[in-house]
Amino acid sequence: MRIRDKGFIPDPRPVFLYVGRVAVEKNIEAFLTLDLPETKYVVGDGPQLKRLMRAFPSVRFVRAKKGEALAKFYATADVFVFPNGKKVPNSLSITLFR
Repeated sequence: MRIRDKGFIPDPRPVFLYVGRVAVEKNIEAFLTLDLPETKYVVGDGPQLKRLMRAFPSVRFVRAKKGEALAKFYATADVFVFPNGKKVPNSLSITLFR
């Protein structure tokens, strides 16, 4: 399977993807409460993971990934989500959109 193969995620499209630490300061709950069409993914670990998994059973939660395993999620997502509310873009978002 090629990394960019959209079949890696078999869920309905569009796929909204958050990758990062699952913690209060990341404001992930703001993303998860949005009424968006189709599928939301959260890839990462952190202190809020178990609580959010219970509160949002329709969201796909995946433990932290690295390397090619993480690249597959980025390559197959339709929308990248950065819900932390900070006005300064992080280095990842700058790299992704070059």
